[in-house]
Amino acid sequence: MVRRHLVPWILNPQSVMDTSTEPSGPVQQDGSLAPMESSERPKHFYCWALVLTAILCCLLVITSIVLGVLYDKESKKKTNPELDSLLDEYHKVSALYQRASEANAQLQRENTELAQSNTSLHVQNEHLIHNNTQLMEQNDNLTLVNTKQRWEIWNLTNSSGQLRDKVSNLTTYTQQLQGQNLNMSHTVTLLQQQNRNLTESNRQLQRDNQDLSDANVLLRSDIEQEAENNTRLWLETERLTGQNSRLQEENHNLTQENIQLKWVNRNISDANSFLRGCCETAKEKNTQLQEENQNLLEENTWLKHQNQNLTRQNTWQEMQGQALMSDNARLRLKNANLLDDTFRLYQNYMSLDQYCPVVNEESQERLCRTCNGSWIVFQSKCYFFSGDRKTWHESRSKCQSEGADLLIVNSVEEQKFAFRTSLSINQVGTRVWIGLSDEQREGEWRWVDGSPVTQDLQFWLNRTNEMDEPDDWKAINSLGEDCGHLDTSTYELNSWMDGPCETAYSAICEKSV
Repeated sequence: MVRRHLVPWILNPQSVMDTSTEPSGPVQQDGSLAPMESSERPKHFYCWALVLTAILCCLLVITSIVLGVLYDKESKKKTNPELDSLLDEYHKVSALYQRASEANAQLQRENTELAQSNTSLHVQNEHLIHNNTQLMEQNDNLTLVNTKQRWEIWNLTNSSGQLRDKVSNLTTYTQQLQGQNLNMSHTVTLLQQQNRNLTESNRQLQRDNQDLSDANVLLRSDIEQEAENNTRLWLETERLTGQNSRLQEENHNLTQENIQLKWVNRNISDANSFLRGCCETAKEKNTQLQEENQNLLEENTWLKHQNQNLTRQNTWQEMQGQALMSDNARLRLKNANLLDDTFRLYQNYMSLDQYCPVVNEESQERLCRTCNGSWIVFQSKCYFFSGDRKTWHESRSKCQSEGADLLIVNSVEEQKFAFRTSLSINQVGTRVWIGLSDEQREGEWRWVDGSPVTQDLQFWLNRTNEMDEPDDWKAINSLGEDCGHLDTSTYELNSWMDGPCETAYSAICEKSV
């Protein structure tokens, strides 16, 4: 019985388990065994091991008793082949029991390991469930953010279209302004030419007026001279009249000399008639000269009035020309502002692809890149204008802690942006650190990335009556000045200065978008 059933099972326990009549797990609808839970399988094996152990123990006890009885019965016999065979069977059973005990211990260890593995699997399952929940929440948040970004991209696309329309309208308006400006320039040129012509006419009238005045003076002197001559003639006439009277008296007295006196008297009468004609002619000429003088005075008065009118007209035209020049200057300034706005809008439109590149060619969907927090975007970089006053090295460490570094100026536009923004933001001082230094070698200025400062792109301060920057001034610090900064109290393209690296200034940090 032991040989036929127990020993084969001990030698191959799997064969006995395989030949069991009933399946150990639940059967599915298709006839296959359903997978057992990891916690049920170790319990099943453990129960079977206990049952087998108990059966083996009982068999060993019974075998020992039987062997003991047989040994007592056969002890009197010297030779007993059956006893030897039983002893052999006993040794075999003992060996099998030992193997069964080891198999039982191995099953217990496997059961313990399986229980621990089951516990860890439960913990991992809980962690996976928790992580899955978090991932689902993050997915929902990312979906919401993606929706918002698509909405912002759509708004930016519409803004871009509006900017294009504005740029087109501004271009048309700029062309119109240029045409108006050209027309105004022609009008101003014509007015200036008319003004010059009127000025020349005014000068000619003034010269004519001066000539007339000189002629009037000459005529007045001629009239005065003729008046003097007339006075002399009248005196001479009166004198001759008196003489004639005396001659007539002498004629009465000197009859004998009458013929001679008549001849003399006739001559005197002729002279008197001539003098009277001369006097009448002088009177007519004086009257004519007075009339001409009156006409000249009236013409002079008219010329003065005309001159005043021309002067007023010239003054009005000058005022009109100045007003036109002011309007022209205002229009030019407005045109320049419009051109700046147009150029700025064009730069913003051109930078749209840089900051919001197209991620889907079919739908023209864009993905915008921005700077975090208080960082300001310009072209393809982010800038931070710190208000904290630190040394040059402390400022650089602060920038590096933000994944950036001190400002490196690579263009005139970047220099203007840094200067103007620092001027409008920093209220604690006018000087801000940038990424310039010559600490490695005096006079050899380099940026924080190791690149040298080129001759065509540097904006050092130039003074009129003092030394230009950099001057490595050692009056305050004997070590000199080895670090560069911007001075916003100067001109934007003439603002770099060197200073002691230990001085506390504000700083400008820079990093890529």
